[in-house]
Formats: sequence, C-alpha cells, structure tokens
Amino acid sequence: MAGTLQAADFSAAWTQYAPGEARSVDPESCAYRPGGALTLITNGGGQAGPTMQLGQTGAFTSSLSLAFPDEAAAIDYISVVNSDAWATCRAQQFQQFQADNGSDSVVTVATRDEPSLHQNGFESYAQFNVSATDGTVQRYILSSFYRLGREVINENEEYAGLSDADFKLYTDTNYAALTAAYNRVSALA
Repeated sequence: MAGTLQAADFSAAWTQYAPGEARSVDPESCAYRPGGALTLITNGGGQAGPTMQLGQTGAFTSSLSLAFPDEAAAIDYISVVNSDAWATCRAQQFQQFQADNGSDSVVTVATRDEPSLHQNGFESYAQFNVSATDGTVQRYILSSFYRLGREVINENEEYAGLSDADFKLYTDTNYAALTAAYNRVSALA
C-alpha cells in the first residue's frame, strides 16, 4: 500500500472516484508472461490505489504498486513494460474499451520517451492518444513506471481539455502525490 498514490496525497480539489483494492495476478495483463515476474507476486503484493478525479473535470489519476520477491524480478517486469509488445497490447486494450463504449475513437502509442526517463527510478513511460477519426486528439493516457529496488509504482494519468490553471494543478498535484508514495517506499527500504 505504501507505493500507491493515496487519497490523502491529493489536495482538496480532488475527489475519490473509485476506491483502491488488492490486486491479484491477471493472466490478461499485457505484462503477464507464463513463469514471468508477475507470477512471483504473492497475495497482497499487488495493490491498486484509489482512482482520483480533479474536481468535475475529466482528469483522473490512478496507481498500482507491485512488490516483487527481489530486485531481479522487478527489473524483469520493467523489461516487459518497456517492450513494443506491451505498448501494442495496451493500445489494443484501450481501443477495445473505446469500442465497448460505443466510440469510434482511435488509440495510438504516441511516444515511449519523456525527458526525465531513466532518472530517479523512472524506468518506463508510454503516452497513448485517443483521437477522433479525423486525427484530432481527444484524450491523453500516460503510464509511468518507477522502480525502487524490488517495488514498482505504476502511475496512470488520463485527461483532456484542461484549462492552463487546471493542467498546472493536475500536474503539480500528481507530482506531489507520486513523491509522497516514493518517499513512503524509500522509508521502508
């Protein structure tokens, strides 16, 4: 639980959209490989933080914390999420969600790069764009992975159409919440 972004990490401008929960190994996960790192996570080793919403905007943040039995397994997991196969699978899952909800939007992998990647435990990143059929981006989905020893924090952000002030609040608060989770995990080491 220490590695998840918690409701108390967010300012009063945010509300809890959905509660956190324990997560078990899901063979449908894009990071699942038979005998791979995810299969080594024992009960309680996977925790989802609450999904938080910025006011009444369509901006959300969620997190997942995975405690592997050792650092080698965490490194193996990061290698999987850094793969093209993982990114393609996630884009397909997001695409299926669009179709299941009656949208003809197109989901693409926009980038796997970010200026601060490979610094301070930030080991993987993916930006997915949800676009109208004419190519206009409607939503952004960002997935960031931080490894601290044997623990991995996955932060997910989803937003669209924020004013400059709301976007600044969104990014600043996400950074503060991630820092709080990072510090909690570091204190346990």
